[in-house]
Amino acid sequence: MATAIHKVKLALPDIEVIENCDDEAVAHYIETHLLNGTEI
Repeated sequence: MATAIHKVKLALPDIEVIENCDDEAVAHYIETHLLNGTEI
């Protein structure tokens, strides 16, 4: 997540950054990548 603690981002440099929690980024990621666009 874009709002993760800086140390976490440094520890996981190859992880995909997906928006921030205010934009319900995790829900959007799940819908797009795991549910193939199907709304929850």
